[in-house]
Amino acid sequence: TAELRQVSPSDDDLYFIAPESLAIRSVTGVAIVCRIDQVARRFALWNLVGEMVDPKGNSDSAFIFSAGGTGLGDDLWEKEEIKNFFKATGSMSTCEWTVAQTPDTVVQLDKAMPGVFVGAPFRSFRSIQYGMFLDDGDWWLGRKRPGVDPYEKLTGPLRSPAAGGLAFKYLDANGAVTAVPTNVRMIEIIIRSQSTGRSRQASGLTERTDSIRTKVFLSG
Repeated sequence: TAELRQVSPSDDDLYFIAPESLAIRSVTGVAIVCRIDQVARRFALWNLVGEMVDPKGNSDSAFIFSAGGTGLGDDLWEKEEIKNFFKATGSMSTCEWTVAQTPDTVVQLDKAMPGVFVGAPFRSFRSIQYGMFLDDGDWWLGRKRPGVDPYEKLTGPLRSPAAGGLAFKYLDANGAVTAVPTNVRMIEIIIRSQSTGRSRQASGLTERTDSIRTKVFLSG
């Protein structure tokens, strides 16, 4: 739910929605550009919060604020792929301002960005998919990078898909169900779990079940 609250469907942060899975643009790190080498396409970043590379070494993509010229009409967030990461050494060992600061990291983008200046905000992100997956006979709620990684186990076991182990309902601003990602303003989440073992009930030995239902308002 914490990850969903930062999602802005109107800005295409919902990549796809389905009854039992969804994929979102997940912001993983924020920082300030403190030195630029446009020729090498390298940007030194200071005051990094979060991360810009996952534990497996996979690079993210980035939104970086481009001021363009002196007017307001050309200001925009540019999206670009992060190609590499470096330690703050050599010409990128210090930030380009009066008070001495060491960059937290240096990133190399796919292209030069002449409209970006020192002081620009920088946000890294990656695509994350949530859904159910089967492991050793049990169903689990998992998270992964679509088409890249296997699911990371989050919680479970859950009831099977046929028994509604995980369900997403997508609602628009009027509270009506919608299948259009850009119209989604709230997501209802239902998780139905079951025990790993069986207990004796009136009907015989069976798994114990429980459920949780919550609604998450998105950022807009």
